[in-house]
Amino acid sequence: TTRTNVQLETGDSGSPVFIGWTNPNGGKELTILGNNAAIDASNNYMNYLANSVVINQLNSMMTPDGYALRVVGNPSATWQGSVANSNLSRASNWSGNSIPTDSYTLFDASSTTHRAINVNASTNLRGIYFKATATTGDGFSFSGASSLTIGRGGLTNYDNVVQTFSSTIVLGDHQYWDVGSSGVTVASLNTNGKLLEISGVGTTTISGQISGSGGIALSGNLLQLTGNSTYSGQTWAHTGKLQVDGNISSSSGVILDAGAALSGHGIVGTISGSGSVDPGNSPGILTALSLST
Repeated sequence: TTRTNVQLETGDSGSPVFIGWTNPNGGKELTILGNNAAIDASNNYMNYLANSVVINQLNSMMTPDGYALRVVGNPSATWQGSVANSNLSRASNWSGNSIPTDSYTLFDASSTTHRAINVNASTNLRGIYFKATATTGDGFSFSGASSLTIGRGGLTNYDNVVQTFSSTIVLGDHQYWDVGSSGVTVASLNTNGKLLEISGVGTTTISGQISGSGGIALSGNLLQLTGNSTYSGQTWAHTGKLQVDGNISSSSGVILDAGAALSGHGIVGTISGSGSVDPGNSPGILTALSLST
């Protein structure tokens, strides 16, 4: 419109306030800021949702059903990797010559030649974005003995290549991952009592141990779990295929929504829900401790 201001009317209370957020890939996404609360002669009043207290309350209502709030933000640091030393905790490898802490970060393969990143010290990033490029084979890899903690902003892969994490990922909060069209590969994951919800048409593979008291939820196309895990939270498949070729029997249960499927030749705990169970990988045997129909 040509208007720069808008005045709400009585009756709009409780309706959402949206903005057209420009994501780190340059696209527009309809994003909720809060909800309308009240008006007077000249002002609109809004309940602001994007703060940690409200986010925590929303997640407390969503996570028992296997859903995590998707939280977005503008990156305040971009990986430059402009020196031969590719340590994640090296100030000169980041824009602004400062190591980000609890910040949204951007990884753009077209602006760096160092994509093999060494997690040389425990690092806490609020969120991670991978920008799309016009080339292939330019994915990032994260390795090293230290852990990478990802906060409530989760991970979004806009690029057309898989992103690989060989170092341990720790969930700093409940979070939502969009792995895009190419997916993400993770060696080991510490849920840290939090829920990870995974979406996207690409394949997500967690090849090693999943630990902690948190849970895992699939809202995308394919999630492959191939390691022997110890996490005790629930496992959900809202959509797509959950392929278990390892052991997740420590999980308090696998819940399958209508349209979702469980496959693989591994071991799971209790299976429940209205989805389908498709044992094996042509062929193979899927072992379950119990089945609730």
